Amino acid sequence: CAFIEKLAQWAASQAVVPVVFAGRGSYGFGNRPAPLIEICYLQEGGFDRVRMGKKTVALPCNHAAIQSVHHGNISPEQKRISSWCVFIDVSAAPQFASLHRAPVFHLVEVRRGGELVQAFSKLSVRCRRLGWTSPTYPVSESFMQSRRDPADIIDRLSINAAFFELLCLLCSEADSGIRPQTMPEAVRKAIEYIDLHYCQSDTTIAKLARMSHLSADHFARLFRSSVNESPLQYLRRVRLGRSKELLRNHDMSIQSICWNVGFRDPFHFSKAFHEFAGMSPTEYRRTLSAKND
Repeated sequence: CAFIEKLAQWAASQAVVPVVFAGRGSYGFGNRPAPLIEICYLQEGGFDRVRMGKKTVALPCNHAAIQSVHHGNISPEQKRISSWCVFIDVSAAPQFASLHRAPVFHLVEVRRGGELVQAFSKLSVRCRRLGWTSPTYPVSESFMQSRRDPADIIDRLSINAAFFELLCLLCSEADSGIRPQTMPEAVRKAIEYIDLHYCQSDTTIAKLARMSHLSADHFARLFRSSVNESPLQYLRRVRLGRSKELLRNHDMSIQSICWNVGFRDPFHFSKAFHEFAGMSPTEYRRTLSAKND
């Protein structure tokens, strides 16, 4: 969260945050070198290799990245994705001069994807309404040179408010992430067990607690204090994440996927999936099919 705080402190000193692009991405990942900082969120798809100068990083699904573009960001994997991204011009910021020497890449696991998408969308709509964001992606050099500041105080406040809302959400997500180095052994074992055995429908708090010889109440409190969600919430998130992968990559029926990831009731599965993804499993699969046509 330290880099997000640094970005926020600099942005707060500007009359208006110099956003040069805010919108969606749908294919590949590649930016030419430019004095920009990018904030992106991958809803669908992921990249095992993203080249940043001499540095190679991974950008998996359901993660947000805050990264410099000074050395370019290129992935050889050309595939369809669903993402949101924001580019900020830091060419006049001495605080970020070191980015020309060494790239910066911070990865944040996203738990509140719906809220994050709303924040990206709000910033995108406000910038487009003012004609203050590049109509193309990647951002062209000519646009960066011709970009104008909105003069109206309401316009400036509108963009700044949406940008800081996005940063607040990212900082909150970064703070709520799991920290393996400080995680109690009982919680670490439970997470490893869930990640491997999420498909077993008989997983309960009592069962997980017995593995570490703790009472169910003590284990539940310990887990929540370490992971910021209950054991069953974590289990459900793992199951629903796996169900999205199966919907993307397999022709299994919805009912089969339901049972395969550990749900006993297709109705309960569909309801939980809708809360998780914002649409039913059938709608999610239909959306993917439409994108691939």
